[in-house]
Amino acid sequence: MAGGLNLSGQQFGELTVVNSIAGGQHGQPSWRCHCACGNWLTVSTAELLAGQRQDCGDSVHGAAQRRRQLARRQDVTGQRFGRLVALRPVSRRVSNGDTMWLCQCDCGNQAVVDVQRLKAGTSRSCGCLRREASRQRMTADPRLLVHVGDDTWLPHRALPTAAAKLPHRNGLGVVGVRFDPVAKVWNARLMHHGVYVLNRSFQRFDEAVAARRAAEQLYLPAAYASLAPAEQ
Repeated sequence: MAGGLNLSGQQFGELTVVNSIAGGQHGQPSWRCHCACGNWLTVSTAELLAGQRQDCGDSVHGAAQRRRQLARRQDVTGQRFGRLVALRPVSRRVSNGDTMWLCQCDCGNQAVVDVQRLKAGTSRSCGCLRREASRQRMTADPRLLVHVGDDTWLPHRALPTAAAKLPHRNGLGVVGVRFDPVAKVWNARLMHHGVYVLNRSFQRFDEAVAARRAAEQLYLPAAYASLAPAEQ
């Protein structure tokens, strides 16, 4: 046994070392270990001493430990990512297991974002950065400026005209207002000329409706004027 090292009988997490196995790396033996769940496995000296292996991977304790480690790595409470500050986890995505976080944006809105998108820097705001960039492009392009407030231009460009009529699937009676059951906020949206000119979250339904109506008056005056007084 190299260097007189003897790990037999020692405990490493869920693993109990039973005996050495010759032929390990760098002159050190590997070890036959018994896991608390009943499984047997062979682990190198380096893995045991460095704490890299403490269970067979199937034990309940080991799985719980890995989940806790993953949760700690994904805990971004209070951290800032661009304009977003992570508040709390709200759900887990079924597709990849990533945690979704409710974030507060500097503009006052809230957004639910995948933790990996936060860490990668691909989500840096609730959407206000994108809207500001879109407005800057519009104000810099004279071809777009001449159409501001002209909703008759939309059909010719095959752009959404959702504000012009009420979809049958909308049970709220208000176009462009939806409740987010995860974040528990009301989202108000309006797309005009292919970009979102309104994309905000509100705690109350009436606030979201008022924001949607104000955006319609500004960007789609003809469509807004065509609404019945009760709808306005």
